[in-house]
Amino acid sequence: LPRIYTGDNVLDLVVIGCGPAGLALAAESAKLGLNVGLVGPDLPFTNNYGVWEDEFKDLGLACCIEHVWRDTVVYLDENDPISIGRAYGRVSRHLLHEELLK
Repeated sequence: LPRIYTGDNVLDLVVIGCGPAGLALAAESAKLGLNVGLVGPDLPFTNNYGVWEDEFKDLGLACCIEHVWRDTVVYLDENDPISIGRAYGRVSRHLLHEELLK
């Protein structure tokens, strides 16, 4: 997204926050033709994001997953681990950031 400069331009939408949700909202709104401003610190993502692999594939974001655990297991106590039967992935902050800016 281009930088916002002061002047006579009027914004249709201002999104506060440059995390994944803010970037996605700003990018999709701009694709719809809205004049969008995005406000937030110019810092890299610092959090790690984990997702169900099938859900990220459905969103067209499988290219942003940097590691997948095929057999997800949940431990609620020491005796009976529960197999979820779904793959879980760690999202690449860099790849997700680049994808959301497209």
